[in-house]
Amino acid sequence: MKYVLVVLGLFYFSCTSNKKPLAEILQNDEVMVFYSKGRCFGKCEVYDLQIYTDGSVSFTAIDNLPVKGKYKTVLEDEEFKALKVLLSKGPYKIKSFKKIRDKQVIKLRFKNDLYKYYTSQVGGDLEKINIKLESIVRDIKVKFWKQENNKSLY
Repeated sequence: MKYVLVVLGLFYFSCTSNKKPLAEILQNDEVMVFYSKGRCFGKCEVYDLQIYTDGSVSFTAIDNLPVKGKYKTVLEDEEFKALKVLLSKGPYKIKSFKKIRDKQVIKLRFKNDLYKYYTSQVGGDLEKINIKLESIVRDIKVKFWKQENNKSLY
């Protein structure tokens, strides 16, 4: 009986997440953009991207990515300026958000506004922001994949 309790205790603590709560991340004043892709039932890429006011980037690769773990980098000046121009517009309206069982939820926060949406649900400037952030994520994946494996990802 004692061993069963020990094993159950180990399972409980090994399954708890050590990830920071979203509310804590969102309250950081230095974070200019928070972009997160959540889980789905398939092979969706799951990650968090934080871009800070100084152009530094924190990328946490969680699941279904060629790299895993936390990575830090800095955006090129031109890329950072282009992103700031895109973010200068807003706030944006999104159709009412309804959780759909097997669709990946995207969370985007900038200028103290939090948007939850599906890629197919956005258009206009918000779609341009989404495309820009996806491009940044792709560049990060390629950069760190090459560093870790000394070969091309794509």
